[in-house]
Amino acid sequence: MAPPRVLLVEDDAALAGALREYLSGRGFAVETVFGGEAAVDRLARGEVDLVVLDLMLPDLDGYAVARAVRDMEAAPTPVLMLTARSESRDKLRGFAAGADDYVVKPFDPDELVARMRALLRRTGRAWGEPQHLGPVAVDRARRRLSLGERTVYLSPREFDLLETLAAVPGRPLSRSELVARAWGVEAERDDRTVDTTVARLRRKLESLAPAGRPPVAIATLWGVGYRLDVSPP
Repeated sequence: MAPPRVLLVEDDAALAGALREYLSGRGFAVETVFGGEAAVDRLARGEVDLVVLDLMLPDLDGYAVARAVRDMEAAPTPVLMLTARSESRDKLRGFAAGADDYVVKPFDPDELVARMRALLRRTGRAWGEPQHLGPVAVDRARRRLSLGERTVYLSPREFDLLETLAAVPGRPLSRSELVARAWGVEAERDDRTVDTTVARLRRKLESLAPAGRPPVAIATLWGVGYRLDVSPP
């Protein structure tokens, strides 16, 4: 399957270049424009799966671009706002304009990728090329994990959690972070849902290596959250 097509709207040429290189290395096909009017013109031609949108642009601002996206089509392209504006009123205005998610600069690039993938999943635009977590093959299209001749299938919720943890391997995420990154900032899921999903996912990972420690494991950090540990292949 073709990689997701991302339109990056960012007037800082240095940041745009660095971010384009990073996202391209993570499996995205990235096209860059440097102003709001250019973004609207490009989006009008279609064939974009996700917009990463700065707010402070030299012509049309990001709010106007987001509103234009919402007016273009019945199933509008998802929009992730990436901006230095961190006040609550700016975020609320962004969501009101039509943003699907909002990330504040400076940002963790792995978190940005996790949020982009979550938006693609929720809008049915995710791609399905197999990848690996250590020696474990990951088939996104089938939500399937394979190690040698052993295979397990994950539920959508289990796969979302695994992919979210895998975006930042070795780094702990709190339950609230997991909910926001896996299912979106407006998802209504409590700690019990996260714990139950982690327990099921952990059992499936352990079944891949019944005679020893699984090469992909979820560690519990009491009072903090969960962390994904991946052994080298």
